[in-house]
Amino acid sequence: MSTLGGVPLRDPLDRYVELLGGDPELTCNEGGAFRMAALLSILRPDQDTYNIRLRTFPVAFVCMWLLFGAVYAQLCLADSKASTSSVPHDAESVREQMSMTRYQKLQSDYPFLFTNDKAPLRIIFDQTRITAWQAKRRAELAAQGLPLSWADIGVVLEDPYILMIRDLVEFPNGSVGGYIRLINRSSLSGNAGVVILPMMGKKVLLLSHFRHATRSWHLEIPRGFGERDLSPADSARQEIREEVGGEILELQELGIMHSDTGMAGQKIHIYFARLSSVGDPEKQEGIDSFRWATLAELEELIRKGEITDAYTITAYTRAKLQKILDLS
Repeated sequence: MSTLGGVPLRDPLDRYVELLGGDPELTCNEGGAFRMAALLSILRPDQDTYNIRLRTFPVAFVCMWLLFGAVYAQLCLADSKASTSSVPHDAESVREQMSMTRYQKLQSDYPFLFTNDKAPLRIIFDQTRITAWQAKRRAELAAQGLPLSWADIGVVLEDPYILMIRDLVEFPNGSVGGYIRLINRSSLSGNAGVVILPMMGKKVLLLSHFRHATRSWHLEIPRGFGERDLSPADSARQEIREEVGGEILELQELGIMHSDTGMAGQKIHIYFARLSSVGDPEKQEGIDSFRWATLAELEELIRKGEITDAYTITAYTRAKLQKILDLS
């Protein structure tokens, strides 16, 4: 096991395997376009082989190596303590510092993400209050055998597409707690995600799209995160090219939507598009085929629950209420 300043760091893959083992549905590959690897054989190809060989070793040989390993570990621990006096001896503290440093930079670069103007749930910036809450929360988590990282405040996860932030928030009744939210990276540069309701003739183009988050197939219209260097309208055109190999003849904005106001902070631009051409589905993104539906058929798919995608339902509702579809 890896250590930092003598403190053991749990392998994230161990936690991943433990989580998936508790809920087989999370690993469902049935009919999936994106197939998850057999974790132990792909991510750790030597593990099963190692276990088989270990059982064939003479007991004395194994004991000798265990004794050697224990002595070596003690020597390494002593050396680590002697040589890392300037390094925090608490892995949780290191992660907390990194998370908070990134968090404070976000506050400086994007103050609109942290405004408390007219907000009943007020973000706490006082480091003393944050530290006190974290100490109390970590004690509670430790007592329950839960991950201490649940008390982290700041940027708790980021990748090329999203940021996950946990703020310390004071609620109207004076209580304090951590509150998670997701930020689309493209929104930091003033852009946003896009969703497009595409029509050709009298029919709407639907995609049969496998989504990794649900591990299942969905009927839905094209959408995307949006590109940092493109306007929302140009992002919409690009999504149509990428996902359906088509071109837009006419593009009309229908306004914005928020997909999940309890978790996601970004806004999504909704568009109605008349297509001049359609190509092939982008199978690399999990799009298996197209389905063309009349407006009556689309409503029936929504009514029967065959379409559950919120973006598709919202875009169709907005277009219908704005009477754009009356001209179709």
